[in-house]
Amino acid sequence: MNKLIIFKRSNYKYLKDELEAKGMELIDLARVHSFMKGETYLEDFDPSLQVIDISSLGNMDFKDNTIKVIFPEIVRNHFDSATFISDCNDEEFKDNMGYTFTIEEYRPNIDLAVIDEGSLSEIKEQSKKLLTNLSKVEIENLITSFNKSLIGHERFKEDLLDKVIEFKLFNAIKENKIFSIFIMGNSGVGKTEVAKLLHKQLGGNKHIAKINFGNYSSQDSLNSLIGSPRGYIGSESGELFDKIKNSNVGLILIDEFEKATPALFNYFLEVLESGYATSMLGEEIDLSGYIIIFTSNINDIDFEKTFSPELRSRFNYVSSFNPLTMADKKNYLYTRFSKYVEEYNEVFSKRMRKLDKEELDRKIQVEKYQNMRMLNKAIRELFLSHVKEKYPKSTDKIWR
Repeated sequence: MNKLIIFKRSNYKYLKDELEAKGMELIDLARVHSFMKGETYLEDFDPSLQVIDISSLGNMDFKDNTIKVIFPEIVRNHFDSATFISDCNDEEFKDNMGYTFTIEEYRPNIDLAVIDEGSLSEIKEQSKKLLTNLSKVEIENLITSFNKSLIGHERFKEDLLDKVIEFKLFNAIKENKIFSIFIMGNSGVGKTEVAKLLHKQLGGNKHIAKINFGNYSSQDSLNSLIGSPRGYIGSESGELFDKIKNSNVGLILIDEFEKATPALFNYFLEVLESGYATSMLGEEIDLSGYIIIFTSNINDIDFEKTFSPELRSRFNYVSSFNPLTMADKKNYLYTRFSKYVEEYNEVFSKRMRKLDKEELDRKIQVEKYQNMRMLNKAIRELFLSHVKEKYPKSTDKIWR
């Protein structure tokens, strides 16, 4: 009986390298088709030297006679003793193929002893920093630092530690893989700031894995997110997989989630249920221990209208952010301006003084700003004026 090797797409390179090391060539179904059409001679095929990749069959309808009858007949009559490979791990696919093939699961033969020290260091560097790897004391310290940095939203900060501890417990007993947070509220109230601060507290030294769903309203949005199916031109991996791989922290920010298509809602329902992100090519990323933060500009009423009960039930923590109070805005003004001054003095070895709270209150009337992004823009403009007054462009080398 012919042999069929089932492999994960992420292990394709290892499998290809192992086959080539044995002097074997990988060919695809297009070459098989050319044999059948008489464009090349069957004598050109050598089962001891060539392996056939039938991954594209995973996209076909299993009720179709092509898979159930015709393809097995072709294999028996023309490719006896050949080895086939596929990245389709679907149970129905394997059931149908089981009548024709002996099926094996591929596991790469990676000998860590031959990995040089530099490569091993690189592998360790690429390991994700996860919330679940922290001790209770480390989590408490992280949340304490986070709470000091996030202005306002006291109820959210009060609940967060308990929610994290609960998640860590259920993750340990394999009942909950992903810690999912859904934050709703008006634009500029600090929703994305939550993700940025947690990313920083977890030791993020690369860009945060952020997907803005304001750009994902077309019918092809799922392909853009997780890659194109076999046979289609486009991204092989998709933005989600690229962003995850380029981040060293197990945290994903999904911004403006309400703008996603139904297909994307269903995809993330599956992600939250299974704990895996799966690409169109079958590549899987285990998201156990990850935080996924969903943000949205909708209100409480629209939350229930927009998202299905199944999806809503998968969020570990749902919070509604209200506009900051006057006291919160003044605190934000002083904290942000002081941060700019501290960073400036450190980078340029200066001793520029901070403005006290009374001075800042006179220069910026925070009650004018409902959107924190606009308030931050005003703070930046004030900071620049402060720098130019102290270190004029015509005289100081910082402007060169």
